[in-house]
Amino acid sequence: VKLQDISIKVGQIIGLLDKKLLVAGDTPHDVLLELLSVSDLSEADLVTIILGQESDNEKNKELITSINEIYPDIQVELISGGQPHYYYLISIE
Repeated sequence: VKLQDISIKVGQIIGLLDKKLLVAGDTPHDVLLELLSVSDLSEADLVTIILGQESDNEKNKELITSINEIYPDIQVELISGGQPHYYYLISIE
């Protein structure tokens, strides 16, 4: 299906920013990184990632490493949220 100019295949993960569909991909990790890349982080100091109940500790460590490599001036924090329907909820400050 194609929604808001984004092609989505069955089983893919989607990334929303302010209720707008911006990205789709095969893994939550890749979608989160792509969502950050299309977000305006020019004024950001902190990215808080609230982890869903399906989050994987090893993947979370990899995620922090990836974000720190791409955005070395932005602090990243993880919070256990336990939400059932979303892998991650993200706050950019």
